[in-house]
Amino acid sequence: MKIRPFAAVLAFAVFAAGLLLSVSACTPGQTASYADAAVIRVVRESMDFRMGLLWTHADDQWQLLVENNFAGRPDMVAAAQRAIEMYARSLILSPTERIFAMDNAGNVVMYTGSVNLRDEEREPLMRSLSAENHGLQEAIIGGERKVFQVFHFAPFRWYVLISERRDVFYRAAALKNWPHSAFTPVSAGKGAGVTA
Repeated sequence: MKIRPFAAVLAFAVFAAGLLLSVSACTPGQTASYADAAVIRVVRESMDFRMGLLWTHADDQWQLLVENNFAGRPDMVAAAQRAIEMYARSLILSPTERIFAMDNAGNVVMYTGSVNLRDEEREPLMRSLSAENHGLQEAIIGGERKVFQVFHFAPFRWYVLISERRDVFYRAAALKNWPHSAFTPVSAGKGAGVTA
């Protein structure tokens, strides 16, 4: 199932509604900042929506294993994990976006594209993931600053991340210099969501 056309229409509709509401309720000086916040909200909600779809698909795969008494068979578990990876690939919206999973040891065990996680990036990222913070977070992944959201999928002991390069994520709202105060960087050991 490809959701790109649906996600694009949904994102545009939410963006247009948010922009119209922002513009109509603001003075000219406030319009830009509220419109930027609306764009960020739309992009974040698109990521939330796709994460929900991916979690549901992963859970459906796990339930199939359990219902058919295959949860103990490594070959069937591996097949279910490959199905999740293939589904994750259908959710990608840009060439720089990555969906990947890490195990509890910090190994990348599923990915939709090259992740290239460096050793020095692994420990701060794992510290953030194990805190199970919700919302938008930032980290250096593969030498690039990424914005990501994550969920923990307990049956496979995976942390599943949807990540995008920070500059690409904020380009839609021309917010390349969005204040870092909206985030708690992963390197500080605390992830935090955007409050906008």
